[in-house]
Amino acid sequence: MIEKGLCHCGCGNPTKIATRTSTRYGWVKGEPQFYLRGHAAWKESGPKWIINENGCWIWQRALNPEGYGMGTFARLGHPGHHLAHRVLYQEKHGPIPDSILLDHTCHTNDTDCQGGPTCPHRQCVNPDHVEPVTPLENVHRGVLLKATELDIKAVYELRRRGISWRQIAPRFGMTHPPLITRLRKHCEANGLEWP
Repeated sequence: MIEKGLCHCGCGNPTKIATRTSTRYGWVKGEPQFYLRGHAAWKESGPKWIINENGCWIWQRALNPEGYGMGTFARLGHPGHHLAHRVLYQEKHGPIPDSILLDHTCHTNDTDCQGGPTCPHRQCVNPDHVEPVTPLENVHRGVLLKATELDIKAVYELRRRGISWRQIAPRFGMTHPPLITRLRKHCEANGLEWP
């Protein structure tokens, strides 16, 4: 992984700070650019991703402001700029239906990752590390990761006192179905009685 602020071509020189946001180039205003002018072409013959110890294919080219890999895939029949993980998924598994999102299962399985634009799993383009889900399912999976172990212990105590799910869930910024699922798993893993 190349250090932030250094040219991604591998030359090791510091890059400029972006003066504007550009999804085309993966720039975020106020953040270091990925390449020095003209250096992106140096990497064209190099790998587009590197494989880490978890089997993630970490995208080595431009990222959009949300942290997802972007690229041009005209040779694959996708003119213009596209999200890399979506193109590679389609190449292996076929078309993605409208209104379906691709959830990074490598992120869902990593309970230590808090998500957001700096989430390293967003750069993963391995087509076997994404799963098509509805937008609702994607939100529920993301919400499950926000509940910490301390939150779950607090929920357990509130439920033991007889407080309803509908009263508890908003305190933790959740809807009650995913919170129930998380607490049930916690109880099973720790041999606790289901409240």
